Amino acid sequence: MQLHLIFLTLPIRLNVTRIKEWLKKKGQVKIEREKMYEQRWVWYHTLLAIELLIANIILIWIALLL
Repeated sequence: MQLHLIFLTLPIRLNVTRIKEWLKKKGQVKIEREKMYEQRWVWYHTLLAIELLIANIILIWIALLL
């Protein structure tokens, strides 16, 4: 009877370790996505700031010419 239980729990243990490995990989992917999102956010807002600076320079130049 005990031998039978050992064979039943063996696949469950293997599945648990597979699930743990899968969750670890999934968490790593989530961290990488968050890093990519942060990098894109920084670049996007940097470009917006540069565009705003250029627009302000052009508006000041127009105001000085009038």
